[in-house]
Amino acid sequence: MLSSLLLGANSVIAVCYFAISFLIFQGLRRGQKHLLKNPLVLATVIIFFTCAVGHSVHVVGGIVDEQYSQLTMQVQVVVDLLTASIAVIYFALRRQYSLLVDGPLLLAQTQSQLAKAIAELAQTKGNLENAVVERTTELLHANQQLDELLGREQKARQAVTELLESISDAFFALDGDWRFTYINSQAENLLQRSPEELLNRHVWSEFPAIVGTVFEREYRRAATEQVTVQFEEFLAPLDKWLGVRVYPAANGLSVYLQDITERKQEQSLLQELNHNLEQRVTERTSQLAAANKELEAFSYSVSHDLRAPLRSIDGFSLALLERCTNLDEKGKHYLQRIRAASQRMGELIEELLHLSRVTRSEMRLQNLDLSAVVRNIASELQQAQPERVVEFAIAPDLTAPADPQLIRVLFENLLNNAWKFTSRTKSARIEFGKLPLKQLKFFTERSLSPFNSSNVYFISDNGAGFDMAYAAKLFVAFQRLHSEDEFPGNGIGLATVKRIVLRHGGQIWAESIIGRGTTFFFTLR
Repeated sequence: MLSSLLLGANSVIAVCYFAISFLIFQGLRRGQKHLLKNPLVLATVIIFFTCAVGHSVHVVGGIVDEQYSQLTMQVQVVVDLLTASIAVIYFALRRQYSLLVDGPLLLAQTQSQLAKAIAELAQTKGNLENAVVERTTELLHANQQLDELLGREQKARQAVTELLESISDAFFALDGDWRFTYINSQAENLLQRSPEELLNRHVWSEFPAIVGTVFEREYRRAATEQVTVQFEEFLAPLDKWLGVRVYPAANGLSVYLQDITERKQEQSLLQELNHNLEQRVTERTSQLAAANKELEAFSYSVSHDLRAPLRSIDGFSLALLERCTNLDEKGKHYLQRIRAASQRMGELIEELLHLSRVTRSEMRLQNLDLSAVVRNIASELQQAQPERVVEFAIAPDLTAPADPQLIRVLFENLLNNAWKFTSRTKSARIEFGKLPLKQLKFFTERSLSPFNSSNVYFISDNGAGFDMAYAAKLFVAFQRLHSEDEFPGNGIGLATVKRIVLRHGGQIWAESIIGRGTTFFFTLR
């Protein structure tokens, strides 16, 4: 039984020695090949292998012959002791031997690894330096770009600030929390508060008087609905009227203020003046209405009360001429002069009444064919004096909005004047036409006032003409530029013409050269 246990134990020990020897050898081959040249290492491997062989022989001898087994056991004991001694000596001398034998090799290996590490470190250092240079360049470029961006932003901010400071309006900005973020110098003067007092402070707390007013309502509407609002309101704490424009933004509001107090005061004064003017116009209208009534009464008086005596004078003068046959020629001449004077007085009264009616009659405007009106009057003049040869040049299809009755009176007076003052001209010519205002090449000082029409109508003749030095009297009632013996007339016709033109919103003037004719220019609204 004991021998069996010894054989089993030796078998296990042999297997272990073989395994240790194999593992040491394989480990040296794979990891530390340089140690294979070390005698001590090789001796150790051989001893473990020898021990493994010895134990194996002991196991085989024990199986074959018990006596041989004892002999191999003794040999194995000797081998084990030798192995233990060699191991003790090896571990005792290992340190010194390693320094003497392995030291140079390890030093060379270490130097090689160190050189390799240094090379790798140098390469890593170079790569790191290159990376640092590249990164530094990138950072410098990024910093340069950032500086440029900051510079541009600063310039933009400065430009915006200069712009906001240069505008005449007061300006301030509010953020989303209703805090002041900017206020220009005009706003500082208008609001009577410095930027240091307002910046980063709530508008509602700094100006509590606007809470609940149109200011707060419109500010909040602009912020909520993102719409531009504009309004005018009186700010009691400043005692000023303000014109306010509010522009929404993503992060708040931009508010522009104008002091419109002076304009509001002017408007108030203007409204007061207008009210006073309306009252005065009403009073003046009443006075004019009363004057018109008095004029109508006067016209009635002239028409009836003055005409009756004139008719009596004319009638009795005619009766004396017919019944008093014994009157001498001088007496008859006196009566004829009395009759002529009374008849002329009647004509003057009739013209005055006609002038009054022109001024007071109601206007009924319609689009008139002026050329047709002129042709009709020209035909009437030729029929009245068929013995005269007068050339009429009438531009066709000239129309204008006008009162038919008044325009006929206007053309009758102008054409009668032209007909009368060409009576001593051999080749008389009367022309009616229209000129664009820009083509009118000659004006008198009277004609340089603004016009209400782009077209100018004219009636010209080649008759007697008049001295332009007396042109100012031309349209004044009872003012004549020729004697009664030279050209008869009553001095009312051109005054009537001017009133008709004025009632049509136009102007009238004349150009004339003595002996070469006259041209009347007029405009209609």
